Amino acid sequence: MKQEFRKAEDFIIDPCFCEYVLQQKDQDEFWSSFIEHHPNLKSEFEKATELVLMLNSAQKETLVIDKQAELKRLLHRINQPSKLILLTRRVSKYAAVFIAVVLSLFFLYQFDAVKYKSYSSTHLNQSVFLDDSTNVILNSFSSLQVSRFYGFFNREVKLKGEAFFKVTPNPNKKFQVKCNDCNVTVLGTQFNVNTTPNHTQVSVKEGKVAFTSKAEKQQQILTKKMHASYHVGMGMELHEFDINAFAWESGEFVFNDQALPEILKLLEAYYKVDFQLENSSFEAEHLSFYVSKMSLDEVVSLLENLLPDLEVERKQGLYILN
Repeated sequence: MKQEFRKAEDFIIDPCFCEYVLQQKDQDEFWSSFIEHHPNLKSEFEKATELVLMLNSAQKETLVIDKQAELKRLLHRINQPSKLILLTRRVSKYAAVFIAVVLSLFFLYQFDAVKYKSYSSTHLNQSVFLDDSTNVILNSFSSLQVSRFYGFFNREVKLKGEAFFKVTPNPNKKFQVKCNDCNVTVLGTQFNVNTTPNHTQVSVKEGKVAFTSKAEKQQQILTKKMHASYHVGMGMELHEFDINAFAWESGEFVFNDQALPEILKLLEAYYKVDFQLENSSFEAEHLSFYVSKMSLDEVVSLLENLLPDLEVERKQGLYILN
């Protein structure tokens, strides 16, 4: 075998390896010996094995496509000279297995419905750990799509809503968040992304990110304690950094002469309750205080101490302020 193996990609384009993984031919001794003599490739070997199995499984998924159109496109590609075609000619006896994997790869790259695994949160936050130990905390009613090739060829996710990212550094594969018409690209950092249909905000807690608007071809490099926003049709802007952008995930708030309605809005996002300010005279009140992972009852008591005339009525998930 003359094929040189360095990355997972090298394994999956080798028909003998694909046949071994799919257990169509007994080559256990060869591949066991291979790993013994190349322990440095064990991680890539395992990634390739997982990917071939995933691709084989993906073949069985139901896709809503124009089969005739896709067949024409595929035949056109096959008729073009390429290294893959030359390889299948040299190893024709393995062609069925090899083409099965290549076809699966082709279809996975064409259709978003199969390209991504989806996660979503309800009224509670949801923590998602990706294959490289990157941690994504989804805020309530947010969704995340993770590429099926995550960790193999890319580290790509799509976000709707809001999420806090704790990215595992990998200088060889940049981490990328796609949202609306923007990309956020990082090497290793902690940052928050908040999206609505036409608006995206990025706040960096640690590290460095590139915040890019594809349509208007604008980019901002954001480092620690920087915040920027992009609005469709209005472009990108830098803003004063606000530590409270992370409060919904961290439970740490710093209020400095902040209006009570603004404070209540932030507290609602973290504690997943509703505050109803009945007494309009309190709307002009500005408060300064610090909260670090306090219980909701403790925070409400603090508000009552800071505003002696304030009365709070509790009704399950609703807090009425009079």
